[in-house]
Amino acid sequence: MATARKGAKRANGEGTISYDAERKRYDVRVMVDGKRRKVSAPTQAEAWKRAKALKAAPGSQSMLPGRPTVGQWLDHWRTHVLPGTVKRTTEDSYAFIIDKYLKPEIGRHKLADLTPAHVREMLRHLERGTDTHRPLSPNSRRIALAVLRRSLKIAEREELVARNVAALTDGVKLEQKRGRSLTPDQARQVIAALAESDELTEALLTLLIVTGMRKGEALGLRWSDIDAKAQTAHVRRTLSRTPSKDGRGTLYLAESTKTSGSDRVVELEGPAMTALKRWKKAQSELRLACRPDKDGLGWGFTFPDDLVFTGPRGQALDLSRPNELLASVTENLGLGRWTPHQLRHTAASLMLGADVPLPTVSRVLGHSNIGVTMNVYGHLVSGEKKAAAKALTGVLFGDRSIAAGSDS
Repeated sequence: MATARKGAKRANGEGTISYDAERKRYDVRVMVDGKRRKVSAPTQAEAWKRAKALKAAPGSQSMLPGRPTVGQWLDHWRTHVLPGTVKRTTEDSYAFIIDKYLKPEIGRHKLADLTPAHVREMLRHLERGTDTHRPLSPNSRRIALAVLRRSLKIAEREELVARNVAALTDGVKLEQKRGRSLTPDQARQVIAALAESDELTEALLTLLIVTGMRKGEALGLRWSDIDAKAQTAHVRRTLSRTPSKDGRGTLYLAESTKTSGSDRVVELEGPAMTALKRWKKAQSELRLACRPDKDGLGWGFTFPDDLVFTGPRGQALDLSRPNELLASVTENLGLGRWTPHQLRHTAASLMLGADVPLPTVSRVLGHSNIGVTMNVYGHLVSGEKKAAAKALTGVLFGDRSIAAGSDS
């Protein structure tokens, strides 16, 4: 059996060395971009030399200076470590958070000198706001802390820091907010008004209210996702926007949904399917009437993807467009301003109010698991809990519970 003699550990990030007597070789183990790697050589000097070369390879953390700042580490982490581990939309949002909040607040500190106090001060600044950014909501502060924690986890593995100070900092307390939902009567008013609106508004908003889709999912639909015979829509991608410092960014189709559970087939009952057919006919007429503009751009110049919901020249709709269409309808009805996400809450509350089982509602909405649905909509299932309690009481006490109830 091979025996190994541990050598002395060098400074943080340089690795550890051991000697394999059977192989007569020195092994150096180092962390490179979050992964433990090993190099071997017949002498200690050569083993350390090879380890140094490995860490100097393109993309390795040795490209950092000897004592990097937090900002330098964050730039390295998002460029060489993060890609491929998360979705593109998540990667883009992390980059925005790093540039907009983390680097301005703590980027100047040496990575190895970062303390929980620095992180707490950063969170206070994000809460109050500064000259460069508005005050952030609790959820936005929570995400910023999570990004920092994730990046420092890799720095800790690579022995660039002794501890993950973001993990030692108290999390941001979130206020539990209940989603705002239309009442059944209000929802019927909106549906009636949609029947009198233009084909795009009717089709898009009817789809949102009867399926509970996220607006990005609806705007990412292609006609090939719609099965008119089966009256279904396959949700498999989302229209997203890359974050940018000006708050605008660029629209693009993400060929994946928010979570694995979000990739789903939803049923389209008669009214939704009818509205989609009317819109498809109107869209076909717009396509025939479309002529190349002065730049030679014709129909669908944004995405050649046969999108269901488009502008008059086949371009993808901006993510703000559903908000504008819905607000116009609800304000004209005297209901105030409502958002597409509140239509999603409405769909959930109406399903639960009609005694649709919670697991079914969770699948319709595309939640990753039923726990998410319960956290958001659990307050709407009190009737279900009351029925369960009544059934259990009946099993335990039989007719006595019924008699006791009738006396009250």
